[in-house]
Amino acid sequence: QSHTWESFLPLLKGAEIPNDAISSDERVNVIGLGNRLAQNLMERGIGVEHDKTNMTQELHKKGWKSTKAYTVSGTIVDEAVVAKNNELDYFIDIHRDSARKNITTKTINGKSYARVYFVVGREHENYLENLDFAKKLHAELEKKYPGISRGVFLKSKSEGNGVYNQDVSTKAMLLEIGGVDNNLDELERTVDVFSDVLADYYFEENEAKEVNGNG
Repeated sequence: QSHTWESFLPLLKGAEIPNDAISSDERVNVIGLGNRLAQNLMERGIGVEHDKTNMTQELHKKGWKSTKAYTVSGTIVDEAVVAKNNELDYFIDIHRDSARKNITTKTINGKSYARVYFVVGREHENYLENLDFAKKLHAELEKKYPGISRGVFLKSKSEGNGVYNQDVSTKAMLLEIGGVDNNLDELERTVDVFSDVLADYYFEENEAKEVNGNG
């Protein structure tokens, strides 16, 4: 979670405008969503390394602005790769969007879900593999829960960071879950749906590798 401070208005007392949707409390910010995703995947038998570094604190320590958050998280990712001898394959950076409820929420079969979207940085040479990965997950989500995904967005340096540390793997993504107005029920439902889709993809891919003699 490169922007660990990103939170949600319904989870915060006295928060009313989008700029108020920030918190260092991981029960109400995007680290909490990461906790749920990690737990879901581990329950399915998938090993997870969940980094919970408080990015606000790290940036303050260095005297850096929030625009340097990806530099901090990039160092964390690189160290994790070394520590795990390149055994980490999937890298997910969870964020929340600044858009309002009418854009970030979808009712499906009578239940309300926070919508997701995938951001793929195009400023590195392996971005097409990451794009393919994101498109596959988007398609699976849409098949099961039409409208839950807002799509896959390619971003260059002119539209943001442009890399988002996705050069570390061909299966790296930035995942926006919901927006400032989404409540905990909506967010957790969506994390659970995404967990299932990602776990299914993971097992299918590993099965295919074994069949092809690459496992």
